Amino acid sequence: MDDRAINIPKEAATIFLLYGIGNFFSIISNTLITNKTEEMTTAVIVKIFLLGVTNLLMSSTLFSKKYNNKIILTSALLMIPSVFSLFFTVNTLLICHIIFCLLLTAFTYIMVKMPETPIREEIVKFRFIIPLFQALLFIISSTQLIQQLYYENSIISLIPSVLSLITSFLPIICYIFLVNWLADPYKK
Repeated sequence: MDDRAINIPKEAATIFLLYGIGNFFSIISNTLITNKTEEMTTAVIVKIFLLGVTNLLMSSTLFSKKYNNKIILTSALLMIPSVFSLFFTVNTLLICHIIFCLLLTAFTYIMVKMPETPIREEIVKFRFIIPLFQALLFIISSTQLIQQLYYENSIISLIPSVLSLITSFLPIICYIFLVNWLADPYKK
């Protein structure tokens, strides 16, 4: 590893932090504040809890500038909520998210463990694939949401759903910052 100082990827870390806090707030607001526990199964609550934990773990790893095995492990842990959900339902979005996490983990491994190698230099050129894959996940989830609203004929849930779609752009932006930091983590 290089002796130069490592930069903090503030943007990506902040987005992971916001999503982690948002996941816990979602559990609290649905179970304690609005008392909608009958709408949220235990499996959904556990998945949201796992999302919150993994997002906060990734945020803390990025804020602490861990450009070592910890960032590789943390990127691999991002797939845990989707793997957990596979025990209850199998859908395209879950499979694609697991593939995305495997791709991110492989990219992270190459960036951290293979400095100054030709494969790293080639992979860096294709780092745009990770945010592009995240955009594909956004399109799949948006399509599923629109279909669900159409079949439920639910106009009332349209406004929160549209707001949810707008915030779904944040992961794309987050992964743009993350892959750029992984490719070049050092201060100029």
